[in-house]
Amino acid sequence: MRNLSWVLYFLVSAVLLTLLTQTGGVILIVAYLMWKLLKWDLAILRIGSFVAMYLVINLLLVPSLAGYFGRRPLPVVHDHLRPQNWFTVLANRNYVSDELYQVVMDVAADYHATFPDRKLVYLDAAFPLGEKLPLPPHRAHSRGTAIDLAFAYTDADTDEPRRRAPNFLAYGRYEDPQGNEPNWPRDCRASGSWWYGLPQVFALRAFDNVEVDRDATRKQLQQFSRHPKVKRIFLEPHLKQRWHLMAENKIRFHGCKAMRHDDHYHVEIVR
Repeated sequence: MRNLSWVLYFLVSAVLLTLLTQTGGVILIVAYLMWKLLKWDLAILRIGSFVAMYLVINLLLVPSLAGYFGRRPLPVVHDHLRPQNWFTVLANRNYVSDELYQVVMDVAADYHATFPDRKLVYLDAAFPLGEKLPLPPHRAHSRGTAIDLAFAYTDADTDEPRRRAPNFLAYGRYEDPQGNEPNWPRDCRASGSWWYGLPQVFALRAFDNVEVDRDATRKQLQQFSRHPKVKRIFLEPHLKQRWHLMAENKIRFHGCKAMRHDDHYHVEIVR
């Protein structure tokens, strides 16, 4: 029974690592075979060897392999662009097609030129090695032609720009509908889409003294909307109305089958 429990634990770990990182499950299996071959029973040896193997493969080998699948990683350190967190990079969720890479870099450069004290902050994009494995929990990120981006934020106390979104993953801190604005979060839940606001569980430790910088965020959205290679942008209708973006036809509602887009926005290019 103990051996069976361990096998189930190992298999679940491998599956979860695969869903989160694409490569982690395979690396765990290879590491396990190495442990058995070398007869490593100490936990510190097993954990240390897995972490080392994971970092070497994903940071040094995978970026080269991704090129065969038409993918490349977005920069981690750059003058105009940054990831929201280290998890996005270590989990291989920062890969895009060559076309989307160029679009993001174009907009990042223009945005930084307009707001020199800010950088474009990216969230989940796609995995590096092909389209067969989706990028949970996203429905439209497997092809490498879509990416989520964070709103721009300021510190409510000092009015200074914040480097990143107010919580670690940048999902789930919603800009709720107000007054007579369209309220699709309410309507989608009423129609049975119980998952619509589920990412809110990731924002439990979000900073409260943070506000969206409307001008900077609006500029990002306009720049993506006016880029000739961008096909569509998903944003909640109440924010499109509030931020005076009604003339931007590429900015649209995504429907109740997806999740809320008033904590970030989604950009997709023509494939």
